[in-house]
Amino acid sequence: MKKPAFRLTGTFLTLFVLFLFSSCIGLSFDIQLNRDGSGRLSLEYRVSSLINNLGELDGNESMPALPVSRADWERTVARIDGMKLVSHSSSEGRTDVETRVVLEFSNTDALIAYTGNSSNISITNNGQSGVFNFVLVDEPVDLGIGEEETEYYEKIIEMMRLFSDGYNLSISFGAVRNSTLTVTDKDGNTITPPASAVIVPSGRRVSFSMPIMDVFDLTNGLGLRFTW
Repeated sequence: MKKPAFRLTGTFLTLFVLFLFSSCIGLSFDIQLNRDGSGRLSLEYRVSSLINNLGELDGNESMPALPVSRADWERTVARIDGMKLVSHSSSEGRTDVETRVVLEFSNTDALIAYTGNSSNISITNNGQSGVFNFVLVDEPVDLGIGEEETEYYEKIIEMMRLFSDGYNLSISFGAVRNSTLTVTDKDGNTITPPASAVIVPSGRRVSFSMPIMDVFDLTNGLGLRFTW
């Protein structure tokens, strides 16, 4: 028996790999789309201070555990035409290190380049209506974990669930009019939302949130369809 790890799209891939090795990270994305296809994307990710400070235990305290600097984000944004960094801040509280980033995109191509090729946007009626298919989790990939490693893998997942309690994957979206949110698989087929998901399915701002470790329970990926 082999255990899969899921391939996430775009920036989710980078952040989720960091999560996989740190086990304690929360992700929050908010997308505001304008009539002309421009818009603003606000990102927050929250990481356990314990994980962020692990470098001090292995002699790598000069190397940050996560890419939280403004310079890191400037390099990322510079590779995407039509995307710019508006603001960046990072703060450390009693239990978490939180990074907040605001990006502006001038067109939907820039947004798709950022979120991943599996996502797509179609805007019609002079920007008054449209559909945004946002694929968060793509198809599983095989890590080659064999039968003899299954028990070890499951113990790691159990430990990660324990330490990631309270850390969620959250997405919110708003456009020029009321929107609706539909939960899909990676292929765009409507699915029943995970039992742990909290959803605002319609209104000026719609949203989806679920415990980040529940990603491991998905069998055919995860997508969100925003319609306005």
